[in-house]
Amino acid sequence: MRSPTKTGGSQPDLTKLRDSETKQTTVRKRKQPDTDCSCVKNITDLKGDITKLLNEFVQSQNAHMILLREDVVQIKTQMENIRITTEYLVTEHSKILDEINDLKMKKTLTEQKIKTLENEINTLKREACTEPINSLPINLRENLLREANERSNREKNIIIVGVPELHGSVREERRLHDEKGCLQYY
Repeated sequence: MRSPTKTGGSQPDLTKLRDSETKQTTVRKRKQPDTDCSCVKNITDLKGDITKLLNEFVQSQNAHMILLREDVVQIKTQMENIRITTEYLVTEHSKILDEINDLKMKKTLTEQKIKTLENEINTLKREACTEPINSLPINLRENLLREANERSNREKNIIIVGVPELHGSVREERRLHDEKGCLQYY
């Protein structure tokens, strides 16, 4: 509400008051409770209890907030550890997959080589069975027979110490000498 602009009315214009008029003006004050009332003490006690309760609540909330902050920090640390571990596992998984693929390729190559070798072996077996010794040249047949005979003779060999041995450079002479020497002892 506004003060009336005209003089007169229920409210005086307090900005234009003179000293004589100030004494006539009464100001209404708020009604104060009696200090002798028993409820004043109860209200004061209630205020103290509420203040105490609020302080305890604030302290407990602060303690809970500190615990929550610590828990959040631990959770963040654990999440970071999980992230790092996950990244490591992903790289290791990739390496393992690469190695498995390499092994698969090597296995395929090895199987192909084995099939090729089996085919070559089978071919050689077929050729060996179909090719008689008679189709070989005479000197090659003689060498094969001589080698077989020589192996047969070597099976009967024994080592004798102190027998003179021919030390020639021609291989055929030494062989003939050895053959003659073997025949003498039979």
